[in-house]
Amino acid sequence: MAVRAQFENSNDIGVFSMLTNSYCLVAIGGSENFYSVFESELADTIPVVHTSIGGTRIIGRLCVGNRHGLLLPSSTTDQELQHIRNSLPESVAIQRIEERLSALGNVIACNDYVALVHPDVDKETEEIIADVLKVEVFRQTIAGNVLVGSFCSLSNRGGLVHPKTSVEDLDELSSLLQIPLVAGTVNRGSDLIGAGLVVNDWSAFAGLDTTSTELSVIENIFKLHEAQPTAVVNQLRDSLIDREPPLPGLDAAAPAAAAAAGDGDLLDPEGVEGVDGVAEGEGEDGVAVENDADAGNIVVLRVVEDAILGAVVRRREANMVLVFAGGDGEKETKRDL
Repeated sequence: MAVRAQFENSNDIGVFSMLTNSYCLVAIGGSENFYSVFESELADTIPVVHTSIGGTRIIGRLCVGNRHGLLLPSSTTDQELQHIRNSLPESVAIQRIEERLSALGNVIACNDYVALVHPDVDKETEEIIADVLKVEVFRQTIAGNVLVGSFCSLSNRGGLVHPKTSVEDLDELSSLLQIPLVAGTVNRGSDLIGAGLVVNDWSAFAGLDTTSTELSVIENIFKLHEAQPTAVVNQLRDSLIDREPPLPGLDAAAPAAAAAAGDGDLLDPEGVEGVDGVAEGEGEDGVAVENDADAGNIVVLRVVEDAILGAVVRRREANMVLVFAGGDGEKETKRDL
């Protein structure tokens, strides 16, 4: 979701913070209210690191990064560099670069796959961006502005750009980035998108003056309703825990419909999508079987004490019979005869 925040009476929170899918940087010396906004949304999933860059607090304008890496200007001290390196995940590559345009956050805008850069960035810097951040690099302007990092904000799901960006430029940028884009504002009409907004794939933080209409646009274009932090955590958990895939031919209505049935009752085919006709039969161990020579999917469910104990599913396309014994969680797989 999108949340409003303020850094010492400044609504330009993108100047004092930087957010990616694997870490968040916030400036030192802020109020606890400012830090608590970020930590309440992010602390369970990614590290929130308090730091300065070059002895200043405008860290969001001086550095740029994504989940693969972080680029810091040459003004970053050795102590700051070591602190950041110790605080970020080991998978994040960190590099300090020599670049005449040292406000990297103003001249580079990126997500995890593509970066837009100032047309006058050095060739060597362009190669470092591609290598460290693992992105494709394009020299671009946004609505005629060369400071691409100041006038847009990108994630892997969408992007918000300068309100005066033409339809043709929106189409061109969208095709380059391969994400949907919309022209809009933050902080009650400000066109400095990068300064007033930080965003990743599941959360966004905007200045306190941002209106509810602007927040609604932000949540819609970045698809924040579809990707809450709990969803990200569940995705990580699912990748660690080996789960059985859903049964072919069953949809979300099947368990609810099965729970309403009795022991040995045949499931009403009208209540389950993908089940056409039914003819009663008796399967192994007395499990009731739905059978129809013309049906593409045949679903069998037996319920005892409101719990599904067994199911036999036959898909003629896959030429396989799956037998699931529910009580002890064992699974037996048989080939079709």
